[in-house]
Amino acid sequence: MIVHGLPGIGGENSSYFCLAQCPGPITEEHGYLMELITPHLHKALLCTLNTKATGHQSEHRLTAREHEVLRAMCRGYANKEIAALLGISGNTVRNHVHRVCEKLGVANRTMAVAKANMLEEW
Repeated sequence: MIVHGLPGIGGENSSYFCLAQCPGPITEEHGYLMELITPHLHKALLCTLNTKATGHQSEHRLTAREHEVLRAMCRGYANKEIAALLGISGNTVRNHVHRVCEKLGVANRTMAVAKANMLEEW
């Protein structure tokens, strides 16, 4: 049996995933592969739990443009810089930032960036 935990923000393990049966003897490669796939399993689990908790699915997904704005936010760009980069108005950027925050369930852009990094949303 191989068990791997994913550390949470405070360093504690926030979730565990286990492979109960492996063909043949368990090797270091099995452990390495488990370490590689655990973050992806964790993300899938969070998405599933979030979908079940909210009862929504598609309306909470970010649009392609919202992803672009979020990526720029994660790179530290201000609204004016994002507007220039994407060729849209500052008001449009402000609206995208607002919708991104709503969809991610956070209060501000700093929290949106933190959540995006945690969930690998972008």
